[in-house]
Amino acid sequence: MTKLEKKSLVNYVYIGRPTENYMNQYGTRPRVQLGDKFADVSDIPLFLANHRKNVPESQRGLIKSSLRIDKDVTMGIVTEVKTSLRKAGQLAVNYSAKPRT
Repeated sequence: MTKLEKKSLVNYVYIGRPTENYMNQYGTRPRVQLGDKFADVSDIPLFLANHRKNVPESQRGLIKSSLRIDKDVTMGIVTEVKTSLRKAGQLAVNYSAKPRT
């Protein structure tokens, strides 16, 4: 495991079931959250493009996507997200984990 140094160069993608507060609105199926908003897998390219605009051109090659995936999520949605990232040209992907206690 390594620590991410420049957090401004990281896109955060969360995949998991909504908490009980949001289950009435978003259902119980696993959802994708880009940054701080629920989204569809089809929204990933636009999310990445918007983030690239805010990063200086000299650092755009250093942008990474960090996937945070709940342990009970099936690989189907994870594969969809990874495929969408790949098609959008985002090849630097890491997986976030909680430190062991």
